[in-house]
Amino acid sequence: MAERKVAGNDVLMYIDPAGGTSYKLVVCLTQNSFGIENAIIDAKSKCGPDNLPGAQTVTVDFAGQVILSPDTGRVGVYNLLDLAQDKTTIGWKISEATPATGDVVISGTGFIASVKVDFNDESPSAFTASLGIYGSPTIAETV
Repeated sequence: MAERKVAGNDVLMYIDPAGGTSYKLVVCLTQNSFGIENAIIDAKSKCGPDNLPGAQTVTVDFAGQVILSPDTGRVGVYNLLDLAQDKTTIGWKISEATPATGDVVISGTGFIASVKVDFNDESPSAFTASLGIYGSPTIAETV
């Protein structure tokens, strides 16, 4: 298979409000990201410098425009606010709409850790959100 670049606008965020894998698209995203950070433990000794991997932090952040009454099967800002307020366990997935061979699909469970809605003058209403992640996410390459 030939190498190819991935366009950021093709990678979407999905949430299952019931905590499973019946994912619904988060509408009108403008940004979404996934990150893993390993803390570094200083393990130097008289033998010399050394490091060990420490606690791991996984981050999932996303932002978009506020869409009221999204179509069936899609998640809007009201859903995010409701899920955050209720501290609901959700399923989440980051992937292309129709993953092709070689595409990366990242998924897991967690909760809406934060949601902020901005109603600025002379711009679309927008939101930013982040997830709290339970356990380790699944990172898979589509075959």
